[in-house]
Order: sequence, then structure tokens, then C-alpha cells
Amino acid sequence: MNIDLTVLMCVCNGGQFLEEAIHSILEQSFKNFEFIIVENGSQDNSWEIIQSFDDSRIRAFQTEIRQLAFNLNFGLQKSNAKWVARMDADDISTPDRFAIQMEYLRSYPETTVLGTQSILFESGQIKGEENVPLLHKDIVRNLPFKTVLLHPTVIFNRKAVLDVGGYMGYKSEDFDLWLRLIRSNKVILANLSQPLLKYRLHPKQVRGNRLSYAEGAGYLFRDFLLTKRISYFLGFLWLTMKCLFIGR
Repeated sequence: MNIDLTVLMCVCNGGQFLEEAIHSILEQSFKNFEFIIVENGSQDNSWEIIQSFDDSRIRAFQTEIRQLAFNLNFGLQKSNAKWVARMDADDISTPDRFAIQMEYLRSYPETTVLGTQSILFESGQIKGEENVPLLHKDIVRNLPFKTVLLHPTVIFNRKAVLDVGGYMGYKSEDFDLWLRLIRSNKVILANLSQPLLKYRLHPKQVRGNRLSYAEGAGYLFRDFLLTKRISYFLGFLWLTMKCLFIGR
């Protein structure tokens, strides 16, 4: 049977929330997927939790390299599907997430990356929604200044991502990927209006981290030199200021 979708999750010391995240994938209304989980150097019970699930769709691997870009690329190489859905080990996908996204991609197969809105929650309490622009032109225009694609919500074309070199970077590997995809001038980015992921807020996240701001500023300056887009230079200045005065 042909697999329509690969779900890709990387786990490092994610045991606290991992079981709930895995259940949210296995209980999807859309069924034709493989679930690749790459456990990388955990010192908690993450691997034991993964092994406790008896589902033929799960393909679990271990590496000893605690670097997210490496493990994402490892998972991409193991994938058997055209489309790859990202999922983080601390979030929760809504039961119809993949059904809705895959229906859109069947209708608009030229799409390269398709994300969604998200529900923010902390300690079981809803804190609001994170909203991102829907159309390609708005995503590209706003990319230097704010989050426009929520990485754990996206489904992307595997070949298109591999064609630009896959994941790179340390803390902002998704931001770098969006920039390189846009540079190729052969992509269409989109977001659905529905919130199809519950995004967990907790202290260990990269968001607001000074290093992530600095890395993102570096990527924008690189692409400003390559493309001469003034918005990238302005974004570089903005992230540099956030690194200096806002980041943790």
C-alpha cells in the first residue's frame, strides 16, 4: 500500500509530554500514514515510552546526536511519502488535523508548505491562539519580522525540502528552511485558517531565546546579501535589537 503521509517527530528528553503527543497522532481520523519517531540521546524514559506503543505505523529510530536539524534530516531520509508532517513531542494535534490538511493538498497539489493556526495552552489551560497569515504573498512579506509558519503544524513536500538541502542550523532550523525555499522561487507557502494544533507553552522552549534571535538575524543578513531584499535587512536589524534587548 502506498503511504500518503509521513509524520516526523524528533524526541530528546521529551518523556513528560510524549505519550499524549503520540496518542494525538495515532488517533487521527486520517489513517494512511507512517509515523517516524527519532529519539536522540535522551536521558529520561522517552525511548521506553515510544517502545510501549504497539502500532504498525510507528517506525522508531535512535541516534546519539542531540542536534535537531541532523535528526530531522535523518527522518526525512527514512520517509516513504511525498508529504511530510511535522510534529513536536510536547504538542497535541487535533483529531482531524491531517484529514483537513491532506484534503487541501489534494485540491492544491502545487503547494509546497501548508501550515495552520494554533491554540496556545499551558498546564491544561487555554491561553489564546497564535494566528499566522494565510496567503503566500503575505507569508513572504511578513517572514523577516514575525512568525509566519508554525513549524509543528506544517505538512511539506519532501522533495522540495531535500532539493534545497534539507534542514540546517541550530536553534532556528525552520526559519532558515523557509528562507532557502523562498529563494528557490519555485514554492507556494500557505496556512489554513483553522487552529489544528495545540501548542504547549513551557519554560524549555526556544522562543524568546537570545541565541535563536541571533541565529535568525544571521540568516536574514545572509539572504539580504544574496537577494538584495531590503525587507531582509530591516528584519536583520529588528532581530538584532531583539537579541540585544528582549531575548532571555
